[in-house]
Amino acid sequence: GSVAISGTTAIVGAPYAGDVPGVGAAGRAYVFAGTAGAWKQVAELRPADTNRSDEMGGAVAISGTTAIVGAPDAGDSIGRAYVFAKTAGVWKQVAELRPSDSTANDDFGVSVGISGTTAIVVSYHAAYVFTETKGVWTQVSEWKNVGGQAVAISGPTAIVGAPSEESEGRAFLFTETAGSWKQVAELKGSDTVVNDYFGLSVAISGTTAIVGAPNHAIGGRGYVFTDTKGVWTQVAELKGADTVAKDEFGSSVGISGTTAIVGAPRHDDLAGRAYVFTV
Repeated sequence: GSVAISGTTAIVGAPYAGDVPGVGAAGRAYVFAGTAGAWKQVAELRPADTNRSDEMGGAVAISGTTAIVGAPDAGDSIGRAYVFAKTAGVWKQVAELRPSDSTANDDFGVSVGISGTTAIVVSYHAAYVFTETKGVWTQVSEWKNVGGQAVAISGPTAIVGAPSEESEGRAFLFTETAGSWKQVAELKGSDTVVNDYFGLSVAISGTTAIVGAPNHAIGGRGYVFTDTKGVWTQVAELKGADTVAKDEFGSSVGISGTTAIVGAPRHDDLAGRAYVFTV
C-alpha cells in the first residue's frame, strides 16, 4: 500500500482490500481527516469500474481536496489512475486517467503524484503528465524512457525515480515553464553502484529532493540534492544511526521544507524504523 498527506487530510491505499483467493484484489483507498487532534475516516474511495485484480491503491497522492489513486493491474496490467475530488464535503471520482500509448504489462499507475491541477502517472516505460482545466483532466506530456517506480511533484518541479537491477539507478528532474515540461537534471548518487536501487523512492519540496537507495552499502542510503540557479547538486548522503545490513533504509522517503524522513522497513527483525533528519 501507500500513504500521502496534504494539510489535515491523509489518504491510505489498500491494494489488497477485497482480495479473492485465486482471483485477486480490486483494492481501495481511504481518506482520513484530522480535527482537534483526532483523525477519523471520512471516505472510502473506489472507482466506478474497478475489477478484481486491479489492486487500486497501490499508489496514492493528494493535494488539497484532490486525490489520485493508481491501479497498475487494471486492464491486463495496462493500468489506470483515478482522480477524486471533495465537493461539499463529499469525495467523488472526477476522472479516469489512461495513457495515450501504454500497452499490456506497462503497469501505468505504479506511482502517482499530484500538485494543484497537475498530476503525474508513472508506468514502467514512461511518465505521463495530466492537467485539469474546467473540470476536465487531459494528458499534456509524455516523458519517454524515464519510467520507474516512484514519482513526486512540488509546484513546477517533478522527480521520477528509476531503479534498476542492471545499473545503479537514476532519478530524473523536470520543470514546467509556461505549460511546457523539460528535463533539467539526471541524478545519481556520488557512490552508488549496480543494484543499489537508487530511485526506488523519491520526494521533493521546493528546490530540495531526496532519493532512496535501499540496497546501497550497509543498510541503504538516502541522497539529498538541491537546486542552485538551475543546477542540481548532491548535498548530503543520509544513513540511520543504527542501521545494519539488509535494513533497506531508503525504501521510502519524504521531505517538507528542511525536514526529511526515511523509512527502513527491515530494521530490528522487520519491526522497522523511520529516521528524521533536519538541516
